[in-house]
Amino acid sequence: MNNKELELIQREVIKSPEIWVPRFAVVTISGPSGVGKTTIAHTLAEKYGIPDERNIKAGQLLRKRTGEENSVGYIERPLTVDKELDQMQLERILSATVEDPIILEGRLAGFLAEQLRAQKKLKFPVATFLLTANSDVRHRRIWERLERTKSLKEIKKLTQEREMMDKENWKGLYPNLPHGNPFIPGAKDREGHEIYDFLISTNHRTVEQVEEEMHRDLKDQGLIRKG
Repeated sequence: MNNKELELIQREVIKSPEIWVPRFAVVTISGPSGVGKTTIAHTLAEKYGIPDERNIKAGQLLRKRTGEENSVGYIERPLTVDKELDQMQLERILSATVEDPIILEGRLAGFLAEQLRAQKKLKFPVATFLLTANSDVRHRRIWERLERTKSLKEIKKLTQEREMMDKENWKGLYPNLPHGNPFIPGAKDREGHEIYDFLISTNHRTVEQVEEEMHRDLKDQGLIRKG
């Protein structure tokens, strides 16, 4: 091997990773518990150079607000807490820009963004993702996340109770949300607007596979560019 060939190999080995620059103001990531929202949000934030303070997790904020930071099941609270949290999400969506984008991970994040879009209040590009997975897959992920400190049966019961109570709350807060359920693939609000731009199943898929599909969707829509 001559010096030139060796130099080419060394360049390939130390080649800098691709840099991607957002052309979106907001990416929302929604879905029920256990679909991988938080992990994917972290992965995308790293890929696009979005700092931690701009990677917003609505569920985490709710748990801090109520003092139930390790809760799996439904958190008892007045609906005013939900209203405050949703208002915060709306404000963060409206204040984001392409130069200062955010990733917003929340169960209602996509629905809230779509309401602003329907009202023609969005000034900059917003992409809404719905992540889905089978209930058995979701429950097992939660079980593993909790380091198996609860039984699968208990996690299933707590998760189902939480989802039922959340839907009842959402019905009261948002009459235009179909069945109080923001996680129906292809769902539209009562005005006929589709809630999500992209639907991605995380069933039996790695974080890298899901991240790559989301990246491809954003790239195809011109919402990211090479730096």
